[in-house]
Amino acid sequence: MTLELGLLLLESILLIVTVILLVFNILEGKQRDKLLREVGRATQVLSRQEYFHSLMDSMLDAQTEIVGCITGSSRPAMMPR
Repeated sequence: MTLELGLLLLESILLIVTVILLVFNILEGKQRDKLLREVGRATQVLSRQEYFHSLMDSMLDAQTEIVGCITGSSRPAMMPR
């Protein structure tokens, strides 16, 4: 085995390892994006829960009567008169 053949074999092995690492990096990036979307959703749910919790505390601590409607939709609710 000559020196050139040995170096060519080593270079081929390193190229294969590099390609494998690139594929794993792409897969890891996709999973990281998915994880960030899930964390964003969980944060949104927690902030909504905190909002409703503080809203309920304020309503219970109110000195005067409060008339309101809490809904889970983004549309404004129609208040009965």
